[in-house]
Amino acid sequence: YSSAASDVYKRQVNGSTCGILAAIYAACPQGATVAVARNTHKSVAHAIMLRGLKPTYIYPQNVDNLCISGQIIPKDVEKAYEQYPEIAAVILTSPTYEGIVSNIRQIADVVHVHGGVLIVDEAHGAHLPYANHGANQEETYLPYSAVREGADIVIQSLHKTLPCLTQSAALHICSDRVSVKKIERALHTVSYTHLRAHETKANL
Repeated sequence: YSSAASDVYKRQVNGSTCGILAAIYAACPQGATVAVARNTHKSVAHAIMLRGLKPTYIYPQNVDNLCISGQIIPKDVEKAYEQYPEIAAVILTSPTYEGIVSNIRQIADVVHVHGGVLIVDEAHGAHLPYANHGANQEETYLPYSAVREGADIVIQSLHKTLPCLTQSAALHICSDRVSVKKIERALHTVSYTHLRAHETKANL
């Protein structure tokens, strides 16, 4: 990415689950309302229970010919805010386990207009920043990472798509909508092996 794409990233050694817990803990006050894609990882449900959050679910589109869940579309995020304008954060998975990517740029625009935080579980997309994007994005057949598409917090499982040790992960803080100190505090709370919070300016 460009050097400004991710302001800070935290290295993790117990998987993206730790990052998801920390991100939601830091971004959502106790008892807040959150909009959650219905196909998120169970660690999101864990965080919701820990923080006593009130979830409203956004259902992904269906890919009928493949019998799998598709992307979250921006208008459904907008509908969630129309019903629950107090939504503090939107949480979704992109790419999904099947490789479906949502339009993070448009979703981020919707979330930010309403003053919310966009958290993207990009566990299966740690390789996206390394795609050789030319003038024509379609040349690579790969989308851009949520890190540069407007998400506020992005969690990646490095060991899933990159040559890293099992449970290697990263949490990218891409805006000032969530306090870095809150993220650090949350990481120390949810990670038994988080001996040191590694803070690095992104220049990947």
